[in-house]
Amino acid sequence: MTTRAENWSKFYGNLECNQEVNLKMAQIMGFSRFQASCTDCISNLANNPGLSILAVNGFKELFLFHSVHYQGQNVVCSKAKLLGLLGGGPRADCYRIDPITLFQDVEIQTPSSRDLKSALTPEAVETLQVADQSPSVFKGKLGIIVPPLVLTTILEANTINPANLIPALSNKFQEFDHSSPVVKACTFLRQVLEYLWAAQKKLIDPIIFSIDRSVDSQNWANRLHFANILMPAQDILPPPFPLPPPPQAGVENQSALKIISDNIRVIRDATERQHLREVTLKNNQTDGTKSRRLSRE
Repeated sequence: MTTRAENWSKFYGNLECNQEVNLKMAQIMGFSRFQASCTDCISNLANNPGLSILAVNGFKELFLFHSVHYQGQNVVCSKAKLLGLLGGGPRADCYRIDPITLFQDVEIQTPSSRDLKSALTPEAVETLQVADQSPSVFKGKLGIIVPPLVLTTILEANTINPANLIPALSNKFQEFDHSSPVVKACTFLRQVLEYLWAAQKKLIDPIIFSIDRSVDSQNWANRLHFANILMPAQDILPPPFPLPPPPQAGVENQSALKIISDNIRVIRDATERQHLREVTLKNNQTDGTKSRRLSRE
C-alpha cells in the first residue's frame, strides 16, 4: 500500500516495493543497454512506468528524472512524449525528455571498477585516472535507466555532484550486497559509477529536455503529486482591514438593514424640516408684501 509523504525523497525512501524492484536491477539496467534501439528503450519505459533516468544537461550538469512515464498519442495528447519529474521536494517540475538524444550510444574509457569502488571521498574521485593498458570502457546511452537503489541514494545524499555521489553509491551497493545472497549491486550497477565518473569529467554529451507546461502533462504531474505527496496546509491570511471590536455588554447588535433604515429616516426628516422652513419663509414674505400694499391704500 502506497503512503503519501511530505516530499518525493521521503516517498521513495519509504516505498515498500523498492526491495523487490532492486532485485531486478540487472533487467532494469538492460532497458538502456548499449546498441539497443530507441524504439526498444521507449518500449521498456512504456511497459515499466515509474523508473528513473540519469542524464546530463547543456552545461554538462547531472540530472536525475524520476517517475518517468511514456505517454502515447491519444485523443487527449496529440503527440507521444516521454515525461519525468525533477526534484526531491514536495513539488517536482514536469519535464519532457527527447528520447532520440537520450538513447544515443556512447563509449567512454573509465577507471576500473575496483578503483571506483575504492574511492571513498570526493577528493579520491578527482584523482582517478584511466589505465594506460586495457582500460575499462563504459558502453551505454547518453542517459541511463537506473533502479530505486540509485534513486533513493542520490535523493538521500541531497546532491547531484558526481564526485560526491560515487562514494555514497559505492557504500550503498556494498551494503546491499551484504544482505543479498544472489543479486550483487557492485556487479550489476558498475556502469552507474562509470557513468558518474564520465559525467564528473564532462565526457557525457547533453540530452535535450525542457519543462512541459502543456495541459495534459501538467494534469499527469498533478495526479502523481495528489496521489503520493501530502499537500502543505495553506496559511490563513489576515483580513485586509482591522476587525471591529466585539460589542460591549448591554449594547444591542443592530442589523445592517436597520442601520440603513434609520439613516434614511434621519435624512428624510431633515429634508422635510428644511422644506417646511422654506415654505414658512415664503409665506411670511407674501404676507408682508400684502400688508404694505394695504397701508398705502
